[in-house]
Amino acid sequence: MAEPVAMMVDEDGRVHSQCLHWEGFPSILWDVLRTAGYLIPPRYAGLEFAENGVTQCRVNVTIFPHPLHPEWPALEIEAVGRRLADTWELAAMRALTTFCAQRPEVVTLAPIGLFPAAQDNDPFWLNRVQHSQYLVDFHAQETIETSVRCMNALYRLLTLQSQALEQLTDLAQAYHMMADIRDEQIKELSKDLEDRDAQIGQLEGQVQEQDTLMGERDDMIAHLEEQLHDLSLELEDANEHIQWHHDQNDHPHEEDMEEDEEEPQEIDGISGMDFEGEVPQAPQMGAHSPAHSESSVNDLDDF
Repeated sequence: MAEPVAMMVDEDGRVHSQCLHWEGFPSILWDVLRTAGYLIPPRYAGLEFAENGVTQCRVNVTIFPHPLHPEWPALEIEAVGRRLADTWELAAMRALTTFCAQRPEVVTLAPIGLFPAAQDNDPFWLNRVQHSQYLVDFHAQETIETSVRCMNALYRLLTLQSQALEQLTDLAQAYHMMADIRDEQIKELSKDLEDRDAQIGQLEGQVQEQDTLMGERDDMIAHLEEQLHDLSLELEDANEHIQWHHDQNDHPHEEDMEEDEEEPQEIDGISGMDFEGEVPQAPQMGAHSPAHSESSVNDLDDF
């Protein structure tokens, strides 16, 4: 017959085993159950997981119903430990104490009946201890062997738990050191933030001053633009005036010619009017001598 598989892992990562491949509380539990008439060993299912950065393990052990006593229900025990090794032992020990408490008639005359109960004031356990002389007289060798096996299993469990506690202590110290380092970093960052806040306050003051200066410059630029606009208008007027003077200087003879053309007509008109009504008289001597008159006429002709 093939040897049973020691362990099997399912798709969810749970490890299934009968835990009979080493000496410990699972082996002691199975010996007690087999003596009581059970045919199937208990089944263990364990799962390691991480919670808040700490590795833990949860193990469920199942004791199937008794084949000859249907009134004995199946037992389901759960234990939580550090790793699979210590949690399997812890689950088997709890299952053993639970079975002894629920079935005192099975363990009363057996050496395992002396195994400590879950409650130190359990009356059935106290009664078995008080009447242990029967075991000394009739089952001394078996009682000694069972006690040694239980002490060995308990020592194994305490060793595994001590190792788990040591690992947890190291982990706690590491987390404490990390917390201290982070506290120092937080203090440094807080100081940096305060310095940056002060710098930001200074920069905000400088920005406000720059905004004030920019506002003043904008007002000055607007004022200068108004002055530039006024100067532009004055410059346009001056250019127009200069252009007008240039036009006057470029055409001065045309106006003189127009005036020259108008004046002879008036003189001719006047001469006509003067000589049209009466005959001119002979000039007098002296200032109105013929010579003087002739020169005067000649002057008029020249004009």
